[in-house]
Amino acid sequence: MHGGVFCLIRILPLLDALDSPIKAATESVVEASLAGRPAPDGALIVLDDYRQAADTIDEYDPVHLQVGIASVAILVSEAQWPRYYPQPRSPYMEAEALWQNFDTNLAKARGVPPLSLSDSAFAHQERSWQEAEERVMALSASDPSAFTAHLDLLRENLAASRSTLAGHVEEFGWKPGGPCGGTCDWPACRAERPECVRRHWAQQTLAQELRRRQGAPAKAWYLQTAYPSHGPEEPSEILSEISAEGREVRKVAYYGGGKVEWVAADEGRGRISLSPDPLPPFAELDDRDDIWVEEITSGFFEQRWAEARENPSRPFLAG
Repeated sequence: MHGGVFCLIRILPLLDALDSPIKAATESVVEASLAGRPAPDGALIVLDDYRQAADTIDEYDPVHLQVGIASVAILVSEAQWPRYYPQPRSPYMEAEALWQNFDTNLAKARGVPPLSLSDSAFAHQERSWQEAEERVMALSASDPSAFTAHLDLLRENLAASRSTLAGHVEEFGWKPGGPCGGTCDWPACRAERPECVRRHWAQQTLAQELRRRQGAPAKAWYLQTAYPSHGPEEPSEILSEISAEGREVRKVAYYGGGKVEWVAADEGRGRISLSPDPLPPFAELDDRDDIWVEEITSGFFEQRWAEARENPSRPFLAG
């Protein structure tokens, strides 16, 4: 059992106070973690869909907090039963960042600097809990009752925490809502605002990976890769179309000085070629330090592809 679940238990009263649509999914992760079993795929899909839909929300919006909560829950699950991330971040760091965001909102509502909250800040309290839990986890190796005793202590504090947080939520003036605000009835959002569907086209997410494992068909997708350390003779940026089987179908490469090359299965301009091997999983690429990757839309790729093909006067070849 992983101690990160303690962070998530402390977050549950905040979900109550926010009347959050991801409360049930988060509770499922807690229950599974305490029972020593993987979180249900359905719960992780709900959590990942929510944070993908709300990716651009302002940090002073309660939705932003719920994105952080979804991330903590996913990382707690991945720490015990990794299904997507090669090296998941620590749920402890994510939890502390979430409470720092809460403190910022609390200070804003009161018209005071965040630092003025001092030891009363929720992030400070979270750090204190985490330090205690490090000792609990070390002790539980020889005394399993230490884990249970600490869990009981957390549960005793839930009602008081819920009351305190509900008061703050009222102080903030926050209203329940989905990723695009109070009018959003997410996950079946009919608000017709782009935020709620912003990332639904994306294929390389935890939610979509779990859907594929459940039998959903794989689809073609598009990748943007930047190479910060490449010299002038190597591409600094590559856009790729990737087949459902994970192989490059088309590719556009950009070099310093404005040179552009492109290639498809049966044609091309320049020296670049399609990779003969399937690409590694997106999560593995995203975990590398030497490149930067992002999934892009088909429309963005097609625009750049057309621009590269329709401007033959540009210096595509080296020398």
